[in-house]
Amino acid sequence: MSKKCSLISLGQLNRYMFLIFLGAVFSICVSVEQNFSTFGGNENPHPVIYTLTYSLGLSLSFIIYMVNKLCYKSLRKNIINSSFLPSSKDSLPSPFKANKTISKKQKILWILISSIIDFVANCIYSYIWADSDHESNNWSFDIIFISLFSFLILKTKLHRHNYVSIAPIFILGIIYNIISIDFSRENKYLNYLIVFGIESIFSILFVFYKFFMIKKYIKSYEILFYQGIFETIIGIITLIVTTKIGYLDNFWDYYEKLNIREVSLFILLIVSNFASNLIIFIVIDLFSPFHSFLITMLNDLAFYFFNTDDAIYIITIKIVLFIICFIMILVYIEVILLNFCGLSDMTKKNIELRAQLDKLMSENDEEDDEDEDDKRVTLKGYEISLIDADNEGNNIKSGILPLNSDAYSEKDY
Repeated sequence: MSKKCSLISLGQLNRYMFLIFLGAVFSICVSVEQNFSTFGGNENPHPVIYTLTYSLGLSLSFIIYMVNKLCYKSLRKNIINSSFLPSSKDSLPSPFKANKTISKKQKILWILISSIIDFVANCIYSYIWADSDHESNNWSFDIIFISLFSFLILKTKLHRHNYVSIAPIFILGIIYNIISIDFSRENKYLNYLIVFGIESIFSILFVFYKFFMIKKYIKSYEILFYQGIFETIIGIITLIVTTKIGYLDNFWDYYEKLNIREVSLFILLIVSNFASNLIIFIVIDLFSPFHSFLITMLNDLAFYFFNTDDAIYIITIKIVLFIICFIMILVYIEVILLNFCGLSDMTKKNIELRAQLDKLMSENDEEDDEDEDDKRVTLKGYEISLIDADNEGNNIKSGILPLNSDAYSEKDY
């Protein structure tokens, strides 16, 4: 019988992890639809209008927002009218008071700041992205930025398995870009730097969204709803300004290009952006910003195959680099455990196992102490121990032995 290999094992799996692959599918749909629309090609003459498809997609979350509001009001009304609780608002259970830890004004202010940053980053990215070769990736920088800001903002500590997985992702990500980037193209280095900078901003925003959810008690659908509204308003104002000055974007130029195909793609982009970002926010809420990183990687790989004309050996090298980086991300988020050199000691699964073991040992110690206490009684200031008289013979009367034998006296009985 062969011995089972224990060097590598699976960590804690969750059925909701299928959302990562579903999110990647919708992200790929966004990329493909963009390529077929006016926004794709060698340049994007309408970055503001394209960003509006993104913000309008976020605004579709008002459906989820209203459903949750109605369900909340209905449940709250049922609890207040329940015979188990008085009608006072102060008597509501703690889940209904959780959102009161932050005022509505503070909530809107936090989301407004992130909306402005997100809108500006999306406008710049959509303008530069169309003029790049799309084959480079930002994995090496994303993992570092997410780790750094998770430590600074979320107080997430890095352990040995995190450092071991970050190193190859950073190194192999750099190698991937060296192979992918066409250094013969003139005046494109600035574009690559801007793309890396903007994608790093997106990674940092993911950490902030998690901060809003766990520290400010803001629901994911609330962030989507308010951010969609804010960015749509900002986008419309920006489009009016750019149309008037005739720079960056012009609504009337886009209007002249409209046909059934373009309108259909515009609507599909809105729906796909909504589905993609909704899943990303749910993944961040249920898991962590690092899990959403997997969606980006899968999207990059799929988009690469749709657009590549590389030689077979280049494609093979890139696939190998991708697989190694993907596995390292799974190690980072503890889906894969490396059970050697202490790399899995501080994973969530093993920490919980140690906690359960400590609890069992503590319970056993308490039971032993209780059994020992059951054998001891106090009588007239003396602590005496009960023993088995049959095993001790007839030396002790009635199975009772004073602990302090020197103080023993028959008159005490």
